[in-house]
Amino acid sequence: MTISVTCSSCGAAYEMPDDLGGQIGQCACGATFQIPHQPTAVAIPAVAAVDDSNPFAAPVADAVAIHAPASQLGLSGVEISQIAKCRTGLSYLYASVILIIILFLGGVILGIAGNNSPRELRGFGIGVGVLGFTAFLFSVIGNGFLMSAPSRCTGQGLLKAAFGLQLGAVVLSLFGNFELLEQLSSRVRLARTDQLSLTLVVLGMQLAYNICWCLGMQRFFGFLNDPINAGRASLFLKLMVTVIGLVILTPIMSMTMPLLVVVSGVSIFVIGIVTIIVYVRLIEQGRKTLRNITG
Repeated sequence: MTISVTCSSCGAAYEMPDDLGGQIGQCACGATFQIPHQPTAVAIPAVAAVDDSNPFAAPVADAVAIHAPASQLGLSGVEISQIAKCRTGLSYLYASVILIIILFLGGVILGIAGNNSPRELRGFGIGVGVLGFTAFLFSVIGNGFLMSAPSRCTGQGLLKAAFGLQLGAVVLSLFGNFELLEQLSSRVRLARTDQLSLTLVVLGMQLAYNICWCLGMQRFFGFLNDPINAGRASLFLKLMVTVIGLVILTPIMSMTMPLLVVVSGVSIFVIGIVTIIVYVRLIEQGRKTLRNITG
């Protein structure tokens, strides 16, 4: 059985024996190429047309197709199954984002109309709460599926750490709540300093969760040879850290330069919107990449 291989440099076609699959071949033009294990479509870099008449045109980089078959990426059957689970996880995260957007809009409506007719909107408020819990549940389930990333991917450990940090923050938030503990047992009492310490720990765990998740997704898509989504994960992390930094610095700036508080507030709003857009695009396009691989 032979394998059809096409040189990406000169376009020459070769018929190679099947037993040479996985080895490196060399074309007559001097370019090298990898021989696939079975007959598959060769992902030839798609080069955008360049307008030679414009000397000021910026150079166009080669756009590498990300629709390569799983066998061409060197993935085993087990790894394809694991990637399919990660695709399910991203679907849960995407559903969580949609619910959060609906929850935000519902919260705005509830805040505007709540003072006028609080009794009539009580059921609406309960619905908003149910949506919030469902969005959180979908987020946890989605991150649980993402732990199924292939073991060869260096981001697997980071995604597992992110899932553990997310659950840990939830547990501490529940058992660190003074009012909840007071209802559960009258013998349990927490000092205000203990409450503050628990709050700081929970915030720290949530920050660590976001960092681990972003780095894990960056390495996961890098493993799948998808630099676009890997770049989105990196950009999302940078934007998130910027927003957090501005939130921390705003109270400090209010003591010295009140004018900067307005600038900081506008910056937080704008960067926050961009951060959400990048996050949604990362999940949406990430699902498409995994669908192209798993079929």
